[in-house]
Amino acid sequence: MTGCRAAVERPVTLAEGIELARRGDWTASEHPMVRQVAVAHFWLVQAPALLVAGVLGWASRTPGRLWTVAPLAVTVASVLNEIPLVGVLVPEFVTWSYWTPSWLSGSEGSTS
Repeated sequence: MTGCRAAVERPVTLAEGIELARRGDWTASEHPMVRQVAVAHFWLVQAPALLVAGVLGWASRTPGRLWTVAPLAVTVASVLNEIPLVGVLVPEFVTWSYWTPSWLSGSEGSTS
């Protein structure tokens, strides 16, 4: 297993991954426009993706964590879905309204 880097090196921590994405060689361009695009790409794409991947990796290590984090994640996604511009980025299937049965939500067939 000498040639397999993943077998001999420890995984990158979330903080190390974010630091690499923020200060990597690809963001060190001298051209101001390329640098601004790289910084925007970091904050809009890489940092959120690394954060979500880090939380998913941490949560999936034990069943107890997963069963605790899953409802919390659905709750946070449901709240973020209510913010007009952020709600566009939240998929429908990670919100409570997708998982709640229609008879429980009370929105359809209510007797008033």
